[in-house]
Amino acid sequence: MEFTVIVPVYKVEQYIRPCVDGILAQTYADFELILVDDGSPDGCPAICDEYARQDARVTVIHKENGGLAAARSSGLDVARGAYTCFVDSDDRVTEDWLETIKRHIDEGGRPDMLLFGYIWDYETHTEPSPPDPAPGLYDKARLEAELYPRMLYDRSKPFFQKLVPSYICAKAAKTELWREHYVSDGRITIYEDGAMVYECLYFARSVYVCPECLYYYRQRQQSIMGSYHAEYTYNLSVLSDYIHEHLGVLSADLDEQRNAYIVMRSINAVAQEFIHGNPLRTAARNVRREMNASGLPEKLRMRGLPLYIRAFVLLLKLRLYFTASLLTRLRLAQTEGQRS
Repeated sequence: MEFTVIVPVYKVEQYIRPCVDGILAQTYADFELILVDDGSPDGCPAICDEYARQDARVTVIHKENGGLAAARSSGLDVARGAYTCFVDSDDRVTEDWLETIKRHIDEGGRPDMLLFGYIWDYETHTEPSPPDPAPGLYDKARLEAELYPRMLYDRSKPFFQKLVPSYICAKAAKTELWREHYVSDGRITIYEDGAMVYECLYFARSVYVCPECLYYYRQRQQSIMGSYHAEYTYNLSVLSDYIHEHLGVLSADLDEQRNAYIVMRSINAVAQEFIHGNPLRTAARNVRREMNASGLPEKLRMRGLPLYIRAFVLLLKLRLYFTASLLTRLRLAQTEGQRS
């Protein structure tokens, strides 16, 4: 069997059928589909079982709620395909998704990992996001020269951009590579993709970058990343340690990239306060509580960062959380003004 497709399912009754229907209608049919019911309290478990009765390619795993990473891991434990792909249950894929990946697998001599583009799927429109690395095959020498120096933090771009987005759903990899480097710390529940995608890339012997956009990434406020997370900062602190232990210790440059990646996410941790409507004083109070409890500021370094980002890190280290929150709010307002 060439492919395993794993779909974690939780409270997506409105979206699960279009997602699964699109997978089962693929123009390439040599795959198994594993639906992991992560203790969903709505009608999703019954819908999953219905698909299993109708199509022999579908397997359903029912488990207690444990989060996205644990659900994906449950599917990976029983995956039989040579390659595994992940799809979030409120997203969808193009009808030739697997056929296109299969063609590039054959063209690239069965690489360990494949990257492809995705499409931001808004309620009113879509926006394609092609893969940034140049399309084609990357052997180990090319990975070391062109991809690894920029994959978490691309110094040639504005600070909030990186060469390789961490989205696991825009990747396919040999099943054994996923298993060997799948995130092993259950405390990481936000940005868990980044805890394993970059590790898999680093240990892959070859990677193929597909030029096509094959995955529709639905943007909705009720999704995991559209929700407010009080534990966001604690999660980042654990994630920082994890990436350091699994990648940063292997290379000083990778560890500098890891630091920049966590700083990016730290700015997001402050920004979420305002994105979800908290007034300045409330936001600063929340930031103070979470930063102090997590110990994250002590782990951040200023080396290798742009000057204005170093200033933000310094404010966190000095525990000037009100000022850091104010500057973040002003930056958000400026960004919104540029978009309008």
